[in-house]
Amino acid sequence: MGSPEVKCDQVLTHLWQYIDREIEADQCVKLEAHLATCDGCRRALENDRHLKRVVRRCCDEQPAVDRVEALVVRVRQRIQITLPPAD
Repeated sequence: MGSPEVKCDQVLTHLWQYIDREIEADQCVKLEAHLATCDGCRRALENDRHLKRVVRRCCDEQPAVDRVEALVVRVRQRIQITLPPAD
């Protein structure tokens, strides 16, 4: 199944680039031709699109470094609350 010009392993290697539109137009046409006729690659494409949507939904706009720093502050606050006062 699929386009004879492009093999499944080539499509699967470039799915994320395809989804993110980071692929050259001529290669995109070849991938789309393959995807039009290959059920397995289309399923992989839909699975990857779904995964990216879930990850996007679970992440907020705050940079990861800021989230880590905020977590460290919260942990330090918890530790201070639960530790007995120093004599």
